[in-house]
Amino acid sequence: MIKRTLVAILLAAATFATAADPTAQLAGKWQVHINVSDRESDWACTFTQEGSDLGGTCASERGNSEVTGKVDGQKVTWTIKVTTQANGVVTLQYRGALTSPTEMKGFVNVAEYGVEGQFTGFLAK
Repeated sequence: MIKRTLVAILLAAATFATAADPTAQLAGKWQVHINVSDRESDWACTFTQEGSDLGGTCASERGNSEVTGKVDGQKVTWTIKVTTQANGVVTLQYRGALTSPTEMKGFVNVAEYGVEGQFTGFLAK
């Protein structure tokens, strides 16, 4: 009897854990605002998603950049490479999480300079 009860509790806990953390769905158009070292910029990102793989493009006044990334539950990571006249190729590495189905927040790292800032993203209407 105790074994059956324990098994039932474990199965219920596993079911709850799986249901509580489904893979976020990010496919669509997002407005992403970043602030790194007191420099701000806005990006219009169109994400595509197949399972946990994230792709798409992000566009700003600097042009379009290809997105490669992953989604794990509500957590998201992606990378874009931006070509600038002054600095050549600059890599932006994003890591964050959905705070709601239409909003995400996190950090953005500029690999070449070793600086980090914050980003917020909102699903475009």
